[in-house]
Amino acid sequence: MVAQQPAASASGYPHQGTSSEAQVQKNMQDRQHYIQKQQRWLLFLRHCAKCQQSEEECQFSRSCKVGKELWTHILNCSNQKCPYPRCTSSKDLLKHHQRCQNVQCPICTPVKEYVRRTRNQAGNSSMNAAASAGSVQHSDAAVQQQLALQMQQQQQPQMLGHKRPLNGMDAAAAAAMPATGPLPQGMVPVAQGNSMMSMPVPMQQQQQQQQGYWGQGNIMGMPGMVPVANGYEDHGSKRVKQDGNLQLVAKNTGTSLLECFEFHEIRTHLETIATTAQQTKTQSQLPVNPGDECKVCGLTKLTFEPPCIYCIQCGQRIKRGQTYHCTTLEPGSDFRGFWCHSCLNEHKGDRIPWEGNQVGFVRKADLQKKKNDDEIEEGWVQCDACESWVHQICGLFNKGKNDQNVHYLCPKCLMHGLQTGCRERVTVRPQAMLESKDLPQTSLSQILEQRIYTALQQEREQRATMQGKQYWEVPTAEGLTIRVINNVTKKCEVKQKYYDAFKSDGFPEAFLYRQRVIVLFQKLDGVDVALYCMYVQEYGADCSPPNRNVVYLSYIDSVKYFRPEIQAYNGISLRTFVYHQILQGYTTFVKGLGFEQMFIWACPPLAGDDYILYCHPSKQKTPRSDRLRAWYHDMLRKAREDGSVCHIGTLWDTYFEGGRDHRLEKCSVTQIPYLEGDYWPGEAENLLTQISDLQRNAAAGGNTALSRKAGGSKGKRYGSGPATTDEALLARLGEILGGNMKEDFMVVHMQEPCSFCRKHVTGGALHKYMHSGPGASSILSKPAPERRFEGIRLESPGVNAPSGPLQHLQICAECYMHETTMVASGQKGRLPGGLALTDLTQIMIPPLQLQPDRDPDMGSEFFETRQAFLSLCQGNHYQFDSLRRAKHSSMMVLYHLHNPQAPAFSSTCNFCHCEIEPGTGFRCTVCSDFDMCKNCKASGMRHEHPMVATTDFNRRDEMHTRLTEQERQERSQQLQKTLALLVHACSCHNPQCSSTSCRKVRALFQHAVQCQQKVTGGCPLCKKMWCLLNLHAKSCTVSDCPVPRCRELKELRRRQTAHIEQKRRAAYANMMRNASAGAK
Repeated sequence: MVAQQPAASASGYPHQGTSSEAQVQKNMQDRQHYIQKQQRWLLFLRHCAKCQQSEEECQFSRSCKVGKELWTHILNCSNQKCPYPRCTSSKDLLKHHQRCQNVQCPICTPVKEYVRRTRNQAGNSSMNAAASAGSVQHSDAAVQQQLALQMQQQQQPQMLGHKRPLNGMDAAAAAAMPATGPLPQGMVPVAQGNSMMSMPVPMQQQQQQQQGYWGQGNIMGMPGMVPVANGYEDHGSKRVKQDGNLQLVAKNTGTSLLECFEFHEIRTHLETIATTAQQTKTQSQLPVNPGDECKVCGLTKLTFEPPCIYCIQCGQRIKRGQTYHCTTLEPGSDFRGFWCHSCLNEHKGDRIPWEGNQVGFVRKADLQKKKNDDEIEEGWVQCDACESWVHQICGLFNKGKNDQNVHYLCPKCLMHGLQTGCRERVTVRPQAMLESKDLPQTSLSQILEQRIYTALQQEREQRATMQGKQYWEVPTAEGLTIRVINNVTKKCEVKQKYYDAFKSDGFPEAFLYRQRVIVLFQKLDGVDVALYCMYVQEYGADCSPPNRNVVYLSYIDSVKYFRPEIQAYNGISLRTFVYHQILQGYTTFVKGLGFEQMFIWACPPLAGDDYILYCHPSKQKTPRSDRLRAWYHDMLRKAREDGSVCHIGTLWDTYFEGGRDHRLEKCSVTQIPYLEGDYWPGEAENLLTQISDLQRNAAAGGNTALSRKAGGSKGKRYGSGPATTDEALLARLGEILGGNMKEDFMVVHMQEPCSFCRKHVTGGALHKYMHSGPGASSILSKPAPERRFEGIRLESPGVNAPSGPLQHLQICAECYMHETTMVASGQKGRLPGGLALTDLTQIMIPPLQLQPDRDPDMGSEFFETRQAFLSLCQGNHYQFDSLRRAKHSSMMVLYHLHNPQAPAFSSTCNFCHCEIEPGTGFRCTVCSDFDMCKNCKASGMRHEHPMVATTDFNRRDEMHTRLTEQERQERSQQLQKTLALLVHACSCHNPQCSSTSCRKVRALFQHAVQCQQKVTGGCPLCKKMWCLLNLHAKSCTVSDCPVPRCRELKELRRRQTAHIEQKRRAAYANMMRNASAGAK
């Protein structure tokens, strides 16, 4: 696979002196010798790129082995000053040769001519050999031609990791680097005379097929190839199609999703990309030289959208071209720290506080100084048939199948194969090319899919009736798939200051909850595109108050590629209609499970920032807070109409003094649900620090203005200021959440709430005030009569007095009986002034039929947190800023979901105590740790329980096999067993433990302690252990876990999460301040 680059400048060659004729002659000879060495070295590198022979078989023996090691190093090297022997100069030479178009280049032109001549000779030789197939004698010329062909094939350089540009750079970036520097000495193939050398190859490889038989070639190919109606032809000379290449095209390898497409689907894919490219192209993206462009989009330099970088100290965005300092990405860490230059200079010491590592700080000397001007270009891939180059994204190239021994076919070659009948598309998709519908289904996903299907059918009928058309004449959304891709138990840990303040009141240290991740896919032009993603937290009935039976809508994100882009019958977009149906269906589902409340924080992301899906399209506007809030309210009103929602309030109205949704005499901050990632827990942590400082100042006799503010009259409903931390914190939070943020924190009641005790009525009597008549409708709006003495109010309404008309009033049967008793005894009740118990109407709430949650646990490392998925997309440039990129990104996300690589320990046979090779043994279906090797099984050894064969998933051929549901469960169980074994080995103190795997894990721990190479040095055992420790820490919910480093890893992850939450809160608070200032 070969690319082309501009020619090197003249300065790339040794300087030519002019002092004398002898000196000139000597310089000319040196230059000629230098050029010849460059040519020989280039051909030798091309040989090493393709040679499959062993050291003993290859004629270059030891030199070939060293050359292969050099080639492997070059493919993964990104250091421009690499100290590896011959690396830098070899990369410079190859980068120059990739795109050299200068016909007068003394290095590349002879090499190209030599390759072209040997290829033509090999083609003629192949035809002559085919004509005389029965002959066993070959002339010396034919043999030499075959050897030249084999040499040419062995010398083709492998790009992009075999298909990646050298040192990770794209072709355009590599083109800018000239071939300078002296030729490395050693390993240079010896030439005979002044002619170009030839490299003989073994006879068994002489039949290797010749690459490139149609389409416009690059260095190896012949220029001037253009597509015509019945194939491809050459201007001037026709290229011969070899039978071996026909076999190449006929084989499907899973390197491109287009292998599953029909002819018309590939054509639609090409037309869509070409049309979009013509509309969005810029001058820098157009090809400079003929043949440099991508054969799909016609453009060259396409750069990824750079990620937004924020200083972790000042929170300001680091602009393009600005200097910044950053940390390196450590194992177990999901993000890096960034400091702008001014913030770094503010720290006078040699250490900077940072919550992103285990020690809590970072040394200045360990920071990397960079400039925010990186331009990362899209990767290229070369077709093994026509040798044309296409962008990986344009060709839907699967980077997960990027293997040196697997070929790739461009879209046009795939079309040609389908058109000529020499290939067939993939009909039964293997494991490497599965769709979204192949992901495991759950009861929730089935309910949501059925709801959307029914709702779209009804909406289509109503829209057709409004337009006066038949049902089938109006378009609707098709190809929708919903899957729950993460369903695991996690733990919300209470922040330290909050727990210290309220643990005496019995407040829990942590809350267990179930996290679900729901993703909507739509098939667009044959590709499943991820359009919508939602993270939710479910705190069940077994959770401690105040989180019991609470749902938190943590994150929602979407990209604007939904089709068709039309309005629904009710005036909203069809895209919004479907998204609302997903939320309504989920609300109905969790209500059936017994959940009572859902909390929503309407917090839009910053412009240029992302929540889940990385890099949104520029045409998609970021909604303001009021627009996002209105979007939620539209959905909730529809949910209230269908009965899944009973009442909609705000956090302030429900839990704070003065709220309109309760009549509690005393409120407490401990009654507010403590949810992972919510706004107020992080804000409470900051306020507790201030309150603690104020209390210390007050105890010391201080009388600051801030302490007077904290001790004002707003802390209690009546009387003087707060006397406890609870009242002070509630007052301060009420001031913050009761301002312009008030409407953004929504509380959705899925069961009828009592206005007195806040309990939810799931069945039985409910006494509710019903509006009847124009006069009665204003009773709740009338405030209680005010008591005055000489113009002074005796009872200040304070924060606890309702700030406006009560939205609704209803009390449960227990509170109704208590209120009746108080009124009968002459005590003052809690009903509003002007309202009596006789004004309440009793209604019966039917008992709720609860449904069990049958969905099994489903873990996904990539969707463990939204930051983990965002990091996956950012690190691999899975962007959604264009439909072209969204298709490729979604394809790769599905590949990762269907093909997770789970580490596991090799088992030991319980009979012969030999280690069992993965996938060759048998495992007991009853015993927790009993395995048998295939030899013992064949020799007739028996076990009392049934034994099943194990599967080696890491060596599974993703192109020819497809996991069954049983195998998918086995893979999940294998990982769970490995993690359980890890916990057992760490807590087992029996040196004679019957479990052989236990001793093996302890030996692995011992190795990790004594190993000098460690993870950073590339030790495979240490890497395996570190991966297992990270997987365990992500799912561990035990406070005193015996696994080493578990507590440290969880603490590190907690601090990282706290940093991300703090950044989100700060951005939201700044946005609300700006909105408030703009309103004034």
